[in-house]
Amino acid sequence: MYGRNHSDKTQKIMFSSKKGENNPNYGKKKIEGSGSPAKVIEVFDLEEKTMSSYNSIHFAARALNISHSIIVKYFSRNQQKPYKGRYTFKNIIIVILSSHLL
Repeated sequence: MYGRNHSDKTQKIMFSSKKGENNPNYGKKKIEGSGSPAKVIEVFDLEEKTMSSYNSIHFAARALNISHSIIVKYFSRNQQKPYKGRYTFKNIIIVILSSHLL
């Protein structure tokens, strides 16, 4: 299907064929520990001297009006220098314990 698109009618048929009980994951519970852990991003503004917390990299990037890839690269490169001489980012991973482990 390279270079071809399904018609709107075909897309609706494919979508409706996988709804509800026809969905392969219908009724299955999510495996414990699957997915990525929740992250909180703390942004410190050196000019304003304020600290802000965001629930994701995307929310932080949107609030600062920058691309999310800038923050991702900041963490992957272990940068210590403030972004544009103004923002420092801190990644906080929140570990959610299952109730049966408590």
